[in-house]
Amino acid sequence: IDTYLAIVSFLFILFLFRRVLNSDYGLVLMAIKDDDRAVMSGGINIYWRKIQAIFIAGSLGCFAGALITHHYQFLGISTFALDYSILPIAAVALGGQGTFAGAALGSMILVPLSESLRALGGLRIAIYCLILILSIISLPEGIFHFLSRKYHQFETIEEV
Repeated sequence: IDTYLAIVSFLFILFLFRRVLNSDYGLVLMAIKDDDRAVMSGGINIYWRKIQAIFIAGSLGCFAGALITHHYQFLGISTFALDYSILPIAAVALGGQGTFAGAALGSMILVPLSESLRALGGLRIAIYCLILILSIISLPEGIFHFLSRKYHQFETIEEV
């Protein structure tokens, strides 16, 4: 039942975030990300919106922590070891920043890799770091942005 709870929670939060980002509120948040002075000149209080964005991100982190606590029935320092703490950051850096699809793609690559490297113990963190360094050097925008750029690079020629 824990797996179903996690999947339903993920899909609900994904739906909620897509709705928020495609609304006027999300447009203001993305405009603040791009050029906060232009938004401020439009008369919008950017400091209050930044506080709201931090609250939304923090509440999502709290919800994820509650799901982890429910799954393990225990919460301690060992629950958030370095290999679990570095996995989301490495997934976003590998997949691509700024999109849900990039983070999901990075997670789909790193989580099976993590489970297959579980027998190596502490060497798994070194492999994470190596993958992170190689991906930042070779694809600084992430795999998702690279693939979408390559997809849109080829134009179709239509007969008129």
